[in-house]
Amino acid sequence: MAAEISLLAAMLGSLDEAQDVLAHRGVQLDTKTVRLIAYRYAARARLAQQIEATEFDESVAGRRVVMSSAGGRMRLREPKRGPKTPKPEFAVHRHLQTWNSCIDGVSFPKRLTIHRHMN
Repeated sequence: MAAEISLLAAMLGSLDEAQDVLAHRGVQLDTKTVRLIAYRYAARARLAQQIEATEFDESVAGRRVVMSSAGGRMRLREPKRGPKTPKPEFAVHRHLQTWNSCIDGVSFPKRLTIHRHMN
């Protein structure tokens, strides 16, 4: 369904037209919802393209490797808005740290560790 909504949003002249076509087919969605679904589907498509384009120099063929992933949430530092302040002796850095479990609606493991087993 998300693929069809994204296709209509890209193919038609506006999101309102996509909403009208979907309403004619019996799917009642707000224009903001159509936009959100289309943007998230596009973000997933861009991520898939980046993963496919990634080339690795080494191969693990014939080696014993250990792979582990750590999911959950992590803190992302984002610069705060506003003018820069003079720095006192014990400066507080102007960063907003938010807890995120996904970025742009795409959830993924935050840390992927791959190392060669030494046996």
